Amino acid sequence: MPPQEIQAPQFKLAEPPEFRLSAAVARLRLTRRRKIQEKISKSHPSLADQTEKKIDIKESLSIGNDTSSESSENLTQDSKTDFDDIEDDERSNNTLENLTVPTSNTFSHSDEEKCQLIMQSLSESEIEAAARASYEYFRRSETNSVDDDNTRNMFAMKMIRRHIVAEKGNVKVAENKIRKTLEFRAKMKIDAMRQCFYKLHYKEPNEFTDIRKGIDKELKDGKHIVRGHDLNNHAFFIIVPRRYTAFDNEWYLKGKLYSLERALAYTERISGGTVEKINVVFDYENYKADKHEPPLTLIKELMFCLRDHYPERMQHMFFVNAPLKFRAFWTLVKPFIDPVTKRKIQFVSGSQKKSVFENFVSPDQSMRFMHPNGRKPDEYNVERWKYVVPFDHDIDWSNDKDIYKVSSAVQVAKESED
Repeated sequence: MPPQEIQAPQFKLAEPPEFRLSAAVARLRLTRRRKIQEKISKSHPSLADQTEKKIDIKESLSIGNDTSSESSENLTQDSKTDFDDIEDDERSNNTLENLTVPTSNTFSHSDEEKCQLIMQSLSESEIEAAARASYEYFRRSETNSVDDDNTRNMFAMKMIRRHIVAEKGNVKVAENKIRKTLEFRAKMKIDAMRQCFYKLHYKEPNEFTDIRKGIDKELKDGKHIVRGHDLNNHAFFIIVPRRYTAFDNEWYLKGKLYSLERALAYTERISGGTVEKINVVFDYENYKADKHEPPLTLIKELMFCLRDHYPERMQHMFFVNAPLKFRAFWTLVKPFIDPVTKRKIQFVSGSQKKSVFENFVSPDQSMRFMHPNGRKPDEYNVERWKYVVPFDHDIDWSNDKDIYKVSSAVQVAKESED
């Protein structure tokens, strides 16, 4: 049965415009800043006056410099970013009210002290890069919506804390791992991955083109997606091994990082920033080892990457309907998985699925291969998810108001590559 034509939201594929804010937009930004400042001041009373002064200065600069009546009344498409085009309506209602801006109260006293020690050793650029591990902070940074260094530092501390926990409080080891992770994220071009399907260019003319082609190849036929979440707002990163018939040495890992980053962003959004972990679910239905088994070297690279650069990010890992032949392969993989992660792994099949998933995920957030009463259909539109669905939403996101079609978005991107 041919796929139905899907309605999707309009967005503009263009280079990032200059940020020329009208008076009206400046006031909107000011309102947002004040809401964040109120949250910060509750946990850091001593910083309240300082952040208030910064906001007053920004207010005078933003509004006082705009003397054009035309710019104060009209905000054109050219004065908005691609993130704004896709997400403004929903975020204006939800994000600022529901998102938890991380504060020192988020951490234990011991964790905060260790975080501060590492923060003092990091450069300004390293702190910024650590904060951008949060998609919410990255989105704000790209749209010039970061209000002060305190907000940036608190987002950075969340990443630092995860490494401290993973290293059992060893500050020196955690600091070393953090720097290696920041280098890894830059090498993998994670920030470019987050935007490559929404914009034609970023910092280098062909940067997005190359990344798009690689991810397109890896995600072809829906090999892995983000779909739904459990009762505690941990996203489901679903991997379908039977859809692999070939393995690309470079994009096997990079493609999964793309979907992993989307799963983390989705979890951050729906939980208001209070949840940091996701569930990884393998659907092994119709798996054949001679056709679908990846090279062991690629599995080792993936496992080491998750251990070293994404600590404290996995809630559970489920292998659903794994055949006996896979169990033999699993004995080869286990040595590369750290003990903490091993305890989170569970094989589920047959009647076990009901007992495992029934009180773990609601039917409307589950596919049928997981939950006996799962309501999410077996098919899904990967092209739509890549090119149209906002980065921090799962594959089933929809917006009936918009009429921009997936095919148009894909065509624009393809034409830019020719």
